[in-house]
Order: sequence, then structure tokens, then C-alpha cells
Amino acid sequence: MTGYGAGSLGGALLAPVLVPRLPPLATMATGWILLGATFAALPAVTSSLPLIAVLAAVGGFAMPLGIGALNRLITTRTEGPERRAAFAAESLVHDGAVSIGLLAGGAVIGLAGAGPTLVVAGAAQVAVGLLAGPWLLPLVTARVRLRTRSLDRPACFPDRQASGSRFVVARRRYQWALSFQVRAWVS
Repeated sequence: MTGYGAGSLGGALLAPVLVPRLPPLATMATGWILLGATFAALPAVTSSLPLIAVLAAVGGFAMPLGIGALNRLITTRTEGPERRAAFAAESLVHDGAVSIGLLAGGAVIGLAGAGPTLVVAGAAQVAVGLLAGPWLLPLVTARVRLRTRSLDRPACFPDRQASGSRFVVARRRYQWALSFQVRAWVS
């Protein structure tokens, strides 16, 4: 716990500097993948307290960056009531997932053991991070962009998008839903 706390504090201190410079979806996915990998690796290093502390610190460092990236997405891609709803949904999903984890965690660890539980939880978190990573997003947006080009923006300005276009709204909703789906699995 001390290693995770120290890493989390370091990540929180550096997040305001790093998050604006990093791509948000990649930052979120990488944070979840790192934390999942540390969960999965913890049972292998139980004989070494320093290694446990280092692994926990790596996972703790990644989480504030991922949370900061999610908050950055919400603040840059939503406004007004939509932004308030996004932050409320983020809080609800996070708190609900933590509550479910705390409620069921003891029973699962009691039945399966701490090591296997950490490995399965870590592997699931890595899988979700890989499935939600930004490398999948361009495939979806490229298809949507081709279908909506003639409807949403003139062909002479292919890089410009009307702020209320169906493409922009659809992309925001997809990214918003994806980030909350992944956030539910992470917590």
C-alpha cells in the first residue's frame, strides 16, 4: 500500500504537467494496462518486499495520469449539462465499481486465494485496456468520416468539422461511453 500511495502521489504531482502533453485515450489505456500488469505480476514477487513496493508504485503512478486523461476528455469534449452529466456518470461508475469490488472482493479472495485473484483481475484489466486502446478508434472514425463527409462539411474543407455535426457528436458519445465502460472494469 505504501508503494502504491507513493507512486500515486508522484503521478498526481506530475499529472498537471504530463496529461496535457499526452494523447488522452492512449494515456488512459496505458494506465490501465500498467496497473493490470502490476496486479498480475504481484504474486510472482511476494518474497521480495522491495519488488512489491516498486510494482505497486508503478501501478499507483499510472492511475492519476489515466484519471487526469479521462477528466481532460470530459472537459475538452463536453460543455454545460453534458459535462455535468459526464462527471456525474464517471463518479457513479467509479464509486459503484469500488463498492462492488469491496463487497465481493473478500469472498472472491477467500474462495480463490489472493494470488489467483490478482492474476485474473490484472489480466482482465490488461485485456480491457488493450480492447479500449486508441489504436482501435481510427478504424471506427474513418468509417464514420467517410459516411458523413458530404453531410457534415463541404469537400473543400476536409479537415474542418462543424461543431454540431453528427460526426463530432457521434465520436464524442462513442469516446465518452468507451471511457466509462473501461473505467467500470478498472475500478
